[in-house]
Amino acid sequence: MTVPQAVATPERRGVWVIWLVPVVALVVTLWLWGRALADRGPVIHIVFDDAHGLKLGDPLRFRGMDAGVVEDLDLDMAEASVTVALRLRRDAADLARGGSRFWIERPILGVDGVSGLDTVIAGRHVAVLPGKGEPLARFEGLPRPPVHTPDLDNALELVLEAAQRGGLVAGAPVLYRQVPVGRVLSTALAIDGRTVEVRIAVGERYAALVRAETRFWQVGGVQLEAGLFNGLELKIDSLAALVHGGVAFATPPQFGDAVATGHRYRLYDGPKADWLTWAPSLPVGTELGAVIGEPPPQQRLALTWTGSGWW
Repeated sequence: MTVPQAVATPERRGVWVIWLVPVVALVVTLWLWGRALADRGPVIHIVFDDAHGLKLGDPLRFRGMDAGVVEDLDLDMAEASVTVALRLRRDAADLARGGSRFWIERPILGVDGVSGLDTVIAGRHVAVLPGKGEPLARFEGLPRPPVHTPDLDNALELVLEAAQRGGLVAGAPVLYRQVPVGRVLSTALAIDGRTVEVRIAVGERYAALVRAETRFWQVGGVQLEAGLFNGLELKIDSLAALVHGGVAFATPPQFGDAVATGHRYRLYDGPKADWLTWAPSLPVGTELGAVIGEPPPQQRLALTWTGSGWW
């Protein structure tokens, strides 16, 4: 008679751990995918004349942070343009508004030197200056960065009518007593083609210097003056004005009322002699439109001293 023998079977306690790893990986993948979907904002399309080396996956950057990513590039042979499809982040959806300006950041030699040098190492990206209009999904891209600096926020924008563009370009300085107080925003032919319209911006800090009787003229190049007793005198308004031209202005003592954005002036080829002697008393640092008419009268101070002692 054979006695049955007990057969030991190996324990299978560690088998479930093997299945736990792919389950955890799947859960993490689904969580990351759901989070990515939650962060996805709208897709916008921007039409550029040239892609300038932009490629899929390049970011849209705003204030140094990634606010979107390039999802598609479409070449339009008929229009000779490139349409860039940008997927915005959900928290950056407000960038897709009327007035927003988009451009491709790359190395550019401009009025103030070379900009965009970081893109040589980090690669191209789309940059944006946000607008405040209604939500939009399609934009016209700019060929180069717009003329904008923080000192031009709330600036006084004016239109100057000139017979010729001269050497003026976007970004050229606007000078008051040879001190930069603004920038040239753009130059273009008037709608009837008879004149050139130069749009300028004067910083809010200096807006009160511009009045109804202000006179504007073009500057640039080198002025060489010869005098009987002083010899030769070399005059340069600024280095930027020397290379790219600029606009200067002066305001007479009887300066008139303050003006608002959109006011139009004639742009002269050069100043009259008496313009350079005008020295009105106008406040600097006053908000646009806050000063109308005469500025506060100047006060004369007198300093007296009374001595005491034995002498």
